[in-house]
Amino acid sequence: MTTGPLMSIGAVAKAVGLSEGTLRNWERRYGYPKPERTDGGHRVYGQDVVEFLTLVSRAIRLGHRPAQVLEMTKVQLEALLPPPGPVVPMRGSRVRSGTEEFLRCTREFDADGLFRSFRSEVAESGLRSFVHSRAGELLSELGQWWASGEIEIEHEHFASEVLRDFLASEWRVFNAEAKGPAVVCATPVGESHALGLHLVACCLVLGGYRVVFIGADSPPSAVSAASTWVGASAVCLSMSAFSSTDDNEKTVAELRGLLPRGVEIWLGGEGAEGIEGSHTFRSLEDFSGFLADRLPQLGARNG
Repeated sequence: MTTGPLMSIGAVAKAVGLSEGTLRNWERRYGYPKPERTDGGHRVYGQDVVEFLTLVSRAIRLGHRPAQVLEMTKVQLEALLPPPGPVVPMRGSRVRSGTEEFLRCTREFDADGLFRSFRSEVAESGLRSFVHSRAGELLSELGQWWASGEIEIEHEHFASEVLRDFLASEWRVFNAEAKGPAVVCATPVGESHALGLHLVACCLVLGGYRVVFIGADSPPSAVSAASTWVGASAVCLSMSAFSSTDDNEKTVAELRGLLPRGVEIWLGGEGAEGIEGSHTFRSLEDFSGFLADRLPQLGARNG
């Protein structure tokens, strides 16, 4: 039995920084959060559920997997997360000069400042290095700051959205002159996290491919139609840790039946684990290496 005032699924999702679809997926796949029901059949949850899901959400943003943390107790989760207090770099990590500026801009909702910071880092080390390593470091920093109480969920969402916009602006410049094989980029239905997809798009344009970006929450029929129209060589789907593996497997199976013959399916993200019959990548470096090896074959096929 839950405790405290009962909240709707929408209110819980907003409070803990997750989507309603994610909560329903977890209930179906992992048995948590298990709701009470109103007389009208609507899901409602107590404050104890909200407190636990807040810890779960923070743990996932630090890189832990839903299947792992949803099996933990509240005490175990609290021990897993960094304690509240000032920002302290993780042991063994390299302190970057831009970390304090990144935190300041995030706290002050300074989008222009974040853009300037990102552009400066790309100018110094190149877009490939920024995509392969620095973007992940930035997201990890946001997760640590939120978990330790240095920032609130609105700050984390803000900085992530600005990073997404910056990545989109970068890959679109390259894409304007791209002549290589077309790749359709999307996320499955119910998957609203598209930042990873923009990282993928950056890898594609840097590897000589042409990106056809149809974005988040795209049904297989739309992905297939776009692929047919542009004569795509492949479809790239990004599946975050917040997505349902069962739903992702069904999406891939349906898409495989709809795509024109010869169009490959490339999968990335923790939600793609265990899906067979497609090229699956856990790191952007591995994906970029695959793209370099694959380009001559796809180019010959489309030539």
